[in-house]
Amino acid sequence: MRKNKFYILHFTFYIIFIPILLNLFGCSSTTETPTGELSGIVHLENQEDNSGIIIALYELATLDTTITRINNQYPHIGIKITQHTEFDHRFQSPVKYTETDTEGNFLIEKIPVGEYNVVALKDSFGFKYLLEVEINKGDNLLADQIKKEKVRSKKVNIRENRSFNLYPLTFNPSNRTSDLVLYAEHHLSGDITDDWVFETDHHYIIGEEGANSTNFTPGTNLEIQPGAIIRIEPANDLKIYGNLFAQGEENNMFWITTNDGFALTDFSSNFQFSIFNFQFDRSEEFLQYNSLELSSISSVSDGLIEWGKFDLANTGLLNQVNNLHMQNGIFRDSQCGFYSTGVDSTFCSNLLSEAITNDSNAGIYFNQVSNGVIEKNMINECENGIKIKTYSNPVIKNNCIINFNIGVVFMYNSLSEIFFNEFLGGFCCMSILSNSHPTIFSNNLNADIGIYNYYTYINIHNNNINCEIYAIQLEFANYGIGVDIDAVNNYYYTINEQEIQDLIHDKNDFDEFQQEHIGEVFYNPFLIQEVSNSGIQ
Repeated sequence: MRKNKFYILHFTFYIIFIPILLNLFGCSSTTETPTGELSGIVHLENQEDNSGIIIALYELATLDTTITRINNQYPHIGIKITQHTEFDHRFQSPVKYTETDTEGNFLIEKIPVGEYNVVALKDSFGFKYLLEVEINKGDNLLADQIKKEKVRSKKVNIRENRSFNLYPLTFNPSNRTSDLVLYAEHHLSGDITDDWVFETDHHYIIGEEGANSTNFTPGTNLEIQPGAIIRIEPANDLKIYGNLFAQGEENNMFWITTNDGFALTDFSSNFQFSIFNFQFDRSEEFLQYNSLELSSISSVSDGLIEWGKFDLANTGLLNQVNNLHMQNGIFRDSQCGFYSTGVDSTFCSNLLSEAITNDSNAGIYFNQVSNGVIEKNMINECENGIKIKTYSNPVIKNNCIINFNIGVVFMYNSLSEIFFNEFLGGFCCMSILSNSHPTIFSNNLNADIGIYNYYTYINIHNNNINCEIYAIQLEFANYGIGVDIDAVNNYYYTINEQEIQDLIHDKNDFDEFQQEHIGEVFYNPFLIQEVSNSGIQ
């Protein structure tokens, strides 16, 4: 019996304590991060010497968690952000990089396993991205990554049931041994009287020092293909007086941006060139030009521009073409985003306008636009989200406006219906000035101030107004008689009438001798629960 107990204890020791000792011993040793290597062949079009092409690996761009949350909550609003929309190598430093030899061969070793964005670039030949490249342990071939990208692009286009051309990377037809080809940049300036096609994967440099406009003259035809990159020189702009065809693809947008910071300035082995240290001057003086402009005498094929990126500009796109449909576009890091002026109608939908900084402009700006629709757009971190000015009367619906100073501005006799919009995290959701008379209903307003009104009549009904300072603020006018506001049937996230009165700033908050110059907000009856069919539908 004792012998059996001894065996049992001996066995228990091995079962319980030996694994613990082995685990402790294993933890004390250093575990190296597994690595892989990436190799391939990159060529320059029509060049025998393919050396000096830089192949650089970058961390994936960080996706804004607020926007991705809204993408998931409202998939029909704005544009779904991905590496295709967010990655810009100018604002990051590479993790690893190397150069090609004369034959275009390259090898990058000891890459920690994971996903990277790969950039191939060379002075006077532009750059090309290959996104979300997976580096596994051991050997990885650039050609295999290209095949994966083609499959991903094909699946996207089949799912959308639309015709497609695959442009993830372009192969050199004269030399099939290359995985990737870079094309020589084209420089354009002055008056252009010939038809042009801005081709996929090609770079076009617009303007030159001392000039300020490159013009496609009346009667010319310009096609911007998916994946074309147009880089406008500082203090220049691109004006189109002829006919434009500009339709990109979801995962292969055309891109219009500044040319500042692209040129390599040092060919030494230290790689101290500006493309790895991008500096962009956001001052208004610098951004006097650097825009794409559609003249009132130009035309747009199918009346449609879509799947394009416009960034680092004075105005991303200035439109003067009647009945234009601008959709599925990105306007970012500029003084003004999409600006339409002097036309009967304009329609814009599914835009992402972000980081538009000038307080005189906006992410989406309509000026003297009689009719139109602004819908299903996402507007983030703009001084003014949407601006409606001078007899402009678009319908504004189903937009998500977040992190704003002023969400929507109405000025100078503009009439609009604004409904089913979501305002999140800003200072003032709407500012109504200068005899504009919008009708405001079924919106969710979350900000410091809901609606600021300066001496003009408006209707405000069936909104959820959740504001810290004022739900409705009427401003004192030092002339004329104050204008009363019809604001019945709104929900203020309280049913305490005194608290509602504190959230409304009107004539009752002014001295008696001033009250004739400011109106009163008639808020009663008010709702005692949230409006269920307000906000984005």
